[in-house]
Amino acid sequence: MMRIVLFCIIVLWIVTATKTARDAKLFPIEKNGKAGYIDQNGRTVIPLKFDEARRFAEGLASVRVGDDWGYIDGTGKLVIKPQFFEADSFSDGIASVGVWFPRKQVIDSKVGFYSYIDKTGKLITKKQFGVAFEFSEGVAQVLTDDYRHGIIDRFGEILFFFDIYNSRFSNGLAMFKTNSNMPDTRIGYIDKTGNTVIAATYRNGNDFSEGLACVYSDKGAGFIDSKGKTAVDFQYDACGSFRKVLRQCW
Repeated sequence: MMRIVLFCIIVLWIVTATKTARDAKLFPIEKNGKAGYIDQNGRTVIPLKFDEARRFAEGLASVRVGDDWGYIDGTGKLVIKPQFFEADSFSDGIASVGVWFPRKQVIDSKVGFYSYIDKTGKLITKKQFGVAFEFSEGVAQVLTDDYRHGIIDRFGEILFFFDIYNSRFSNGLAMFKTNSNMPDTRIGYIDKTGNTVIAATYRNGNDFSEGLACVYSDKGAGFIDSKGKTAVDFQYDACGSFRKVLRQCW
């Protein structure tokens, strides 16, 4: 019994600590053409001194100073100096950025290329991409200069080519579409080797979460597991994603 009580105390402490961290979350705001951050009580924590500001993720947020994007920490300190024409949120310790061409020159109607940086601001690869999407579970989708959709690893190496249309990998699977967003498209799921695990037979669907994915068949909306088996019958008009819920200790 004492072990159970001790376990519950530890769990509650973790939950409280997590809630405290969540309560300390900062939110970007803008006023009179300048951006900064407030806390959940509306108190200005980081002064409105940036030209644009985005949400925090993994302890850093991208901000724009003039034409250049960089990153700040929770105190408002610039930890990666403004130097990019675009800067997305960090995910898996990596962020997609737009790198200016030297002297910000325009070449073939382009001002630069997309790549990825780590939290020190260092490029993880010398490869140049036409589009670079967010990392998830150690991989990311890119569009190469020859307009091919590729999946790269954390070193920027192409693992395989596949049109997954910016669907994130979740639970080891990513959703793909047979015909983009056209009415006749069908969706299925591939694994991190590019193999089709769940055939494209559904009208629409969501990413996997907690081992299940909401998909839409001709009968309605329901849930499938990672093997493609029906977990919840197709009986709804719509559905969403499962999320972890802390169970009571006693």
